[in-house]
Amino acid sequence: MNILKKVTGTEVYKGLNSTQKTFAITKTNLEKIKHGLTVAKNIGLIKWKAMCGFTQRNISIVEEIHTSELILEEIKENQPKKESHV
Repeated sequence: MNILKKVTGTEVYKGLNSTQKTFAITKTNLEKIKHGLTVAKNIGLIKWKAMCGFTQRNISIVEEIHTSELILEEIKENQPKKESHV
Protein backbone atom coordinates (compact mmCIF):
# COMPACT_ATOMS: atom_id res chain seq x y z
CA MET A 1 0.00 0.00 0.00
CA ASN A 2 1.39 3.38 -0.89
CA ILE A 3 1.96 6.11 1.66
CA LEU A 4 -0.96 8.27 0.46
CA LYS A 5 -3.44 5.45 1.06
CA LYS A 6 -1.89 4.71 4.45
CA VAL A 7 -2.15 8.35 5.55
CA THR A 8 -5.69 8.91 4.26
CA GLY A 9 -6.78 5.69 5.96
CA THR A 10 -5.76 6.84 9.43
CA GLU A 11 -8.22 8.04 12.04
CA VAL A 12 -5.97 11.06 12.57
CA TYR A 13 -6.40 12.11 8.93
CA LYS A 14 -10.13 11.48 8.99
CA GLY A 15 -10.44 13.84 11.97
CA LEU A 16 -8.72 16.77 10.24
CA ASN A 17 -10.51 19.70 8.64
CA SER A 18 -10.22 20.18 4.87
CA THR A 19 -7.28 22.60 5.09
CA GLN A 20 -5.34 20.30 7.40
CA LYS A 21 -6.06 17.35 5.09
CA THR A 22 -4.66 19.31 2.15
CA PHE A 23 -1.41 20.00 4.01
CA ALA A 24 -1.19 16.45 5.34
CA ILE A 25 -1.10 14.92 1.87
CA THR A 26 1.31 17.28 0.13
CA LYS A 27 4.20 15.52 -1.58
CA THR A 28 6.73 16.97 0.85
CA ASN A 29 4.73 15.98 3.91
CA LEU A 30 4.12 12.45 2.61
CA GLU A 31 7.87 12.07 2.07
CA LYS A 32 8.48 13.20 5.68
CA ILE A 33 5.93 10.71 7.00
CA LYS A 34 7.40 7.91 4.90
CA HIS A 35 10.89 8.70 6.21
CA GLY A 36 9.56 8.87 9.76
CA LEU A 37 8.01 5.41 9.37
CA THR A 38 11.29 3.99 8.09
CA VAL A 39 13.28 5.44 10.98
CA ALA A 40 10.65 4.37 13.54
CA LYS A 41 10.81 0.80 12.21
CA ASN A 42 14.61 0.82 12.48
CA ILE A 43 15.16 2.41 15.89
CA GLY A 44 11.77 2.01 17.52
CA LEU A 45 8.83 4.33 17.86
CA ILE A 46 9.72 5.67 21.31
CA LYS A 47 13.26 6.68 20.32
CA TRP A 48 12.01 8.14 17.05
CA LYS A 49 9.36 10.25 18.80
CA ALA A 50 11.98 11.66 21.16
CA MET A 51 14.19 12.92 18.34
CA CYS A 52 12.02 13.44 15.25
CA GLY A 53 11.05 17.12 15.46
CA PHE A 54 7.78 16.40 13.62
CA THR A 55 4.52 18.25 14.21
CA GLN A 56 2.16 16.52 16.62
CA ARG A 57 -0.16 15.73 13.71
CA ASN A 58 2.59 13.93 11.79
CA ILE A 59 3.76 12.12 14.92
CA SER A 60 0.21 10.86 15.44
CA ILE A 61 -0.06 9.73 11.81
CA VAL A 62 3.28 7.90 11.94
CA GLU A 63 2.36 6.34 15.27
CA GLU A 64 -0.99 5.08 13.97
CA ILE A 65 0.46 3.63 10.76
CA HIS A 66 3.43 2.09 12.59
CA THR A 67 1.18 0.45 15.18
CA SER A 68 -1.24 -0.92 12.59
CA GLU A 69 1.64 -2.34 10.52
CA LEU A 70 3.06 -4.07 13.60
CA ILE A 71 -0.35 -5.60 14.34
CA LEU A 72 -0.68 -6.84 10.75
CA GLU A 73 2.80 -8.38 10.86
CA GLU A 74 1.95 -10.15 14.11
CA ILE A 75 -1.29 -11.52 12.65
CA LYS A 76 0.56 -12.84 9.59
CA GLU A 77 3.21 -14.49 11.78
CA ASN A 78 0.58 -16.23 13.91
CA GLN A 79 -1.45 -17.64 11.03
CA PRO A 80 -0.99 -21.36 10.46
CA LYS A 81 1.26 -22.18 7.54
CA LYS A 82 -0.46 -23.64 4.51
CA GLU A 83 0.89 -26.98 3.44
CA SER A 84 1.98 -27.17 -0.16
CA HIS A 85 0.97 -30.23 -2.11
CA VAL A 86 3.68 -30.71 -4.67
